[in-house]
Amino acid sequence: MNGIHSFRLTAIGSLTREPELTVRGTSATVRFQLVGYDSIREGTDEDGPNESSTGLWFLAFGKIATGIGRYVHKGDLLLVEARVVPSSQVEPQKENHKEKGGGHSFLVTGYRIAAVNRGSFHG
Repeated sequence: MNGIHSFRLTAIGSLTREPELTVRGTSATVRFQLVGYDSIREGTDEDGPNESSTGLWFLAFGKIATGIGRYVHKGDLLLVEARVVPSSQVEPQKENHKEKGGGHSFLVTGYRIAAVNRGSFHG
């Protein structure tokens, strides 16, 4: 089963702040949060709140991390492909894996900048 990833996701959302890029030698890592807004149900606002927001933290390595760190900015709309893995596999030094993303990490395998926002972020 090498090469199969059971849990994959596609996310589209806006960056809540600048990506956190770390470079050590030739190794790059970036952490960033996306927030997306979705309709909960069909209907009008008269029936109660009809929109919900969801925020997830993502982690990327290597060339993907470098690209996101250099070219993506707060407020930009991203389309992200990721796989889900236990946080302990990618961040073994952290004792509490519930801080960002629960007990799971979302590892970016690809991304596209869907829209650039150089104004202020209203999230």
